[in-house]
Amino acid sequence: MIRNSLKLTALAAVALVGGAAGLNCSKGGTTGDSGNLKIAFVVPGGSDSINSVVYKVTATSSGTTLVSGTMNTSDPHATASLDLALPPTAAGATDTVVLTATTVGGVACATAPTTFTVTSGANTSVMLSMVCGTSVPQTVPGTVDITTTVSSNNSCPSITSAVIAPDQTSVGATVAVSTTGVDPDSDPLTYSWGPAANFAAPTLATTTYTCTTAGTQPITLAISDGKCNATVTLKIICVGAGAGGTTGAAGAPATGGTTGTGGVVATGGIVGTGGAAGAAAGAPGTGGVVATGGIVGTGGIVGTGGIVGTGGVVGTGGTGVSACTQCEFNDSAPPLSFCAGTTIAPATTTVSVFGCDGFTSAADKASCNALATCLRGAACQGAIHSATSDYQEAGSGFDDPHPCLCGNVPLATCLGATSFTGVCAAQYAAAANGGSVLNNFSNNALPEGIANNLMTCDVDSTIASNGLQNCGTACSLGL
Repeated sequence: MIRNSLKLTALAAVALVGGAAGLNCSKGGTTGDSGNLKIAFVVPGGSDSINSVVYKVTATSSGTTLVSGTMNTSDPHATASLDLALPPTAAGATDTVVLTATTVGGVACATAPTTFTVTSGANTSVMLSMVCGTSVPQTVPGTVDITTTVSSNNSCPSITSAVIAPDQTSVGATVAVSTTGVDPDSDPLTYSWGPAANFAAPTLATTTYTCTTAGTQPITLAISDGKCNATVTLKIICVGAGAGGTTGAAGAPATGGTTGTGGVVATGGIVGTGGAAGAAAGAPGTGGVVATGGIVGTGGIVGTGGIVGTGGVVGTGGTGVSACTQCEFNDSAPPLSFCAGTTIAPATTTVSVFGCDGFTSAADKASCNALATCLRGAACQGAIHSATSDYQEAGSGFDDPHPCLCGNVPLATCLGATSFTGVCAAQYAAAANGGSVLNNFSNNALPEGIANNLMTCDVDSTIASNGLQNCGTACSLGL
């Protein structure tokens, strides 16, 4: 299962996780294949801390350094994390990544040299862990997402590396950014970072970026030889204070909807000034899923500093589009893309066929919805939060639903089981369509994988976006 959170080993753990980047050339020249590599690192709480981390990526066979440097992680919201744009690995070769650090208390931390390949047009999973002191490392899964564009000739420049270090910090703080590029014709290159107002020197290869707005912010880079460009888009997370604002005016319930008895109270975050009123409810469709007037609170979903709508979102023809589905749909699409595997391939751009609604079979849709409802329920969420420590749920934000399948057993027992006793075991069996429940756990071609990934999306979207979205609240997770 792809997730943007990490499981920790000893004092620290590192995982390579996905971060998509778009690379293109503005006309017929070639930019050279390039890929995007995101390295994220989390230091667990405690009396010790790490203020800087050294990173180095090399070509394994030649020892040539592809990119290296030191990131400053002393800011309270900074994580030891990178967005790297790298060229694909040569055929038959591999690249190697190593991270090292020393805690403030003087404990040495390092990862074992780990090889991987960056492949044009494909996603590569890499497992990497950092150990401080004498702890035994445990591998942590992650992803490398590669996006490339290849043209027919060699006239355009190529981006050989682009670095944001770190890629999360506080609003008002600055981070270092740098890039390198080559041109096959040896033309002089110019650089352009955007949005320009956030950069100290937006036309230099090495400069600094200042966070001015809370949330996930896109950063664009263009390298030009004066004839055509090579571009890449990276991301940085700017963490704000999260102070609440004023509550928007209450809206009337949508026509035909059931009025809620209040809403979920937020303790800060972004406050709307009243959402758009929902359309009149349509007649229930035969056999369709009917929302109770959409998600309508007394005046919308009202929080202290929360998001306030002036009425619910009501579907037409009897199929309600809930705030839960809309939130998951938003967080599965660019530029946020916190969720993955929540729609049947190819990815949809229409919310009405998102998630479980993407199945054409009524039986598949029903089994997907049944499993998703069970996973969001209090019994499943209780099993996740009380799972044994080997599941490492706390390190991943409690987003792994395995305990709801296996019950109160160790992780190794769960992964080797052939029968299951968890609170959602019956729903899992139905949603697996006769296949192996464990082998198809995150297979988004089946109801089982879609339901699993929707529950994980509800948790991870809230964590990744620092509260800007709250799918967990909208989807009514049990805890």
